[in-house]
Amino acid sequence: MKKIKLLTLLVILTANTAYGAGRNIIESRIGSNFNGTYNSVERNGTELFGKESKIGYEFIFEGLKETYPNTYMGLGIGYQKHGATKNLDRNSSELYTSVPVYGAIKYQFNTDGTIQPFLKTNIGFSFNQTESGLRGIDEKVNPVGFYGAIGGGFEIEQFIIELSYQINTAKTDNNIKKNIDHSRVTLGLGYRFDF
Repeated sequence: MKKIKLLTLLVILTANTAYGAGRNIIESRIGSNFNGTYNSVERNGTELFGKESKIGYEFIFEGLKETYPNTYMGLGIGYQKHGATKNLDRNSSELYTSVPVYGAIKYQFNTDGTIQPFLKTNIGFSFNQTESGLRGIDEKVNPVGFYGAIGGGFEIEQFIIELSYQINTAKTDNNIKKNIDHSRVTLGLGYRFDF
């Protein structure tokens, strides 16, 4: 039922993007996340991986259209390399990477200066790929989860600075059957193309 609701939201966002009357923009962004945590991965009461993740990074592309004054709606896609965590041997292990596909809503405050603040939220799917940490314990990640983000930032001319809280949900899908959701704070730097 949740997937149907999410798909409906994406269809509405796409329709608004296609038929709105405002300007069109494409945003490209790179980001680095910190303060990341995973849900605990345990087997028979023994923790297999630490909860804290190292620094990860992402590449994001979004197509947005001004559908109402100062309000932009559209779609985004990206690649997210989640930070590695410590395994039982205290070596770093990557659990999974994600390709988020999502609907985006952005509200830009109307100011007279060159600095334009904005608020933003994303909601969609996370397509997940198993990495070395899970493969090392004969485990794999469920290929589809939820992706969500909320944040804000500034545009200076066409340059973008964005800070957001993000979450990708995932479950191990072989023997353990545990949630290994990854949440973190991401700092992104980008550029806006108008057309």
